[in-house]
Amino acid sequence: MLVRCHRQFNADLSLLTEMLGFISGFVLGCGFSPDKVKTIELASEEAIVNVINYAYKGLSGSEVSIQCMFERPTLTVEIIDSGEAFNPLDAPDPDISDNLEDRKIGGLGISFIKRLVDEVYYRREGDKNILSLVLRLDNDVANV
Repeated sequence: MLVRCHRQFNADLSLLTEMLGFISGFVLGCGFSPDKVKTIELASEEAIVNVINYAYKGLSGSEVSIQCMFERPTLTVEIIDSGEAFNPLDAPDPDISDNLEDRKIGGLGISFIKRLVDEVYYRREGDKNILSLVLRLDNDVANV
């Protein structure tokens, strides 16, 4: 059975805790362990901060939609914005072999997300960017 919830937020970093609480509440309500909740929170936080800082370039009145879906054994969190079309998955993984002083600033966020979750997808639908974070939680579900 598919369980789904959706909510829109103003694209404002002051609402980040509320956005992450929305995601955490959904994941906890599905019976997942605190460790898995923290994993999806970290990945979601990175994605949301990037949307607020880069997709809208500080424009007020912008929104971020968050959709959470669970159909055993797959949890999907979608971060949806109406900013410029941008597929973060097209960017090459950063080269972290250089000395810290020689490295290009930025570019670690999507690499971090890829390490936290099982799959990451991007699609553009109309004027919307949709970044999907997927975790397979086969052995973690307690009460679903």
